[in-house]
Amino acid sequence: CELIKQGLVAVDDSDFSTTESIDGVFKEYNVLAVDGSQIYPDRHMPGGGCALVNTGGVAFSYSEKSKVKFFSLPEVLPANFLGNEKVLTPEDVNIIREKREMEEALKKSEAWQGNKKPSVVLLDGTLSTTHLSNSGALTCELLKVHSDAMKTFYGRGQLIVAYMSAPRTKDISKVARSLFCSKKQCKGACELEECKILGESNDSELFESFLPKPIEGFCYSRSQ
Repeated sequence: CELIKQGLVAVDDSDFSTTESIDGVFKEYNVLAVDGSQIYPDRHMPGGGCALVNTGGVAFSYSEKSKVKFFSLPEVLPANFLGNEKVLTPEDVNIIREKREMEEALKKSEAWQGNKKPSVVLLDGTLSTTHLSNSGALTCELLKVHSDAMKTFYGRGQLIVAYMSAPRTKDISKVARSLFCSKKQCKGACELEECKILGESNDSELFESFLPKPIEGFCYSRSQ
């Protein structure tokens, strides 16, 4: 990735405990952050089968004349949004929100094509899709949008950062565990000590074990 070569990110895939400071300072760069929110259907109100999904975000362009643009795209989902008399569930609304977030991140960042400034796209949540338990049509649509977006971002050489306020997920620990365990379907029950430790750890604990301590002058807070 060109951004890695330019020093925007430091990568060392040989050891999880390796960290490097980045001394390079970019005077001109772009940042896009996208996040969504929702109002779930209320079954206790007349006509309350509908839902609301809002996709919002902000795009920063830093230079001698910096600019910022905000956007908010509310969308009402009627009770019959899925058709076939299927009732919208909170999980359906969550999947639609995630799909819209990825679609807008891809669309808004496309405006930077041909722009020589380094750019980064910030997404709320995890880039992993292991949390999806629904195997219906909506999930398939989200997986396709997600997969196509990842390929496009990669082709552009565009850096993507996913963030969570209190990650109790095990997405990264599962990947790390697979490096230590040769079993095809390891569930943390093998004899390797590293695998057992990772099987009992969540992502928050994993990152806290090797990320550097807060530096002076850097605002830092820890979610409970």
